[in-house]
Amino acid sequence: MATYEIPEIKCELCRASGAASLYFSRTAGFSFVKERYTPYTLLSGIFIGRCVPAEVTAVKLYIGSKIIHHGTADSVVCEYSHGVWRIRLRSLGFSMLLGQNMAEPGIISQPDLSAVIGKAAGAYAVSCQGSTKKVNYVYIKDTSTVWEAACIYAAKAYSTYPYIRGTNSVYCTALSPKTRDYSGKKIVSYSSGVKLTGLISHAHTQDAAGEWNISKTNSFAVNRHIIKHKYYARDNEWAYDPQAGLSCHIGAGDRGRQYGRLKYAGAELEELLDKANFTAEGLSLTAAEVDRIEITCSPKGLFTELSFYNDLYCPQ
Repeated sequence: MATYEIPEIKCELCRASGAASLYFSRTAGFSFVKERYTPYTLLSGIFIGRCVPAEVTAVKLYIGSKIIHHGTADSVVCEYSHGVWRIRLRSLGFSMLLGQNMAEPGIISQPDLSAVIGKAAGAYAVSCQGSTKKVNYVYIKDTSTVWEAACIYAAKAYSTYPYIRGTNSVYCTALSPKTRDYSGKKIVSYSSGVKLTGLISHAHTQDAAGEWNISKTNSFAVNRHIIKHKYYARDNEWAYDPQAGLSCHIGAGDRGRQYGRLKYAGAELEELLDKANFTAEGLSLTAAEVDRIEITCSPKGLFTELSFYNDLYCPQ
């Protein structure tokens, strides 16, 4: 059993037709995940209580006074077993709708981030960073989603990849990241590793004449003897800077290629892009960027696992 203070945990099930929300503070266990390259948070778990699944319109999770998840009632099952009512649920943050809404094809001229996210008209509870740069254009191809357009915008405006801040807010840059020291925490485990499956060594595209004369090499892959050539048709999105387009393709394969990982007892409720300091045998983190957060609760207690990437968009 846990020997440290656990903050109050509360799951809110919002209901249709103006009915009052239902709140549950007892849980048989849950998992909450927020990740640098995933456009939504994910909550799954079992809460003790009873509801009518068909009435549930949204799910919220609070730890202490902070709401860390607000999402769909993707799967809600209420069951009675061994004398206890349990609610099994799975919920995806509402920002996942950005990856399911197709944007109207064509050119968005001089957009900032708000203009791009606004293409998901009516997406519930979704917001974005304000006062962002304007770029010359974002070209939306047939069947492109709003999230794909946001990724193009972030690459052009900031040479980065968008992420979810708070519950469903899309950001491109870090906003006052906190630096935390974990040396005094009850550390459960720490590790480092690599994930190289997606690496691309050579990306190629066509010039204006249709010849495959434009290429970019990923030395990180080549140095590890991973030779993988990919050919991409000329893209109007990158007509004026095809090298930047190839960087996006290489960056997509590089995501999370190297990482450090730290698991501790409790929950500090970190935000993506916060910074962490920690030193132990074989692992030293100095202002390491937080790129994945997983909070789990079980009869053993409440735990947080942080991952710190080292890749094209998240250099450490």
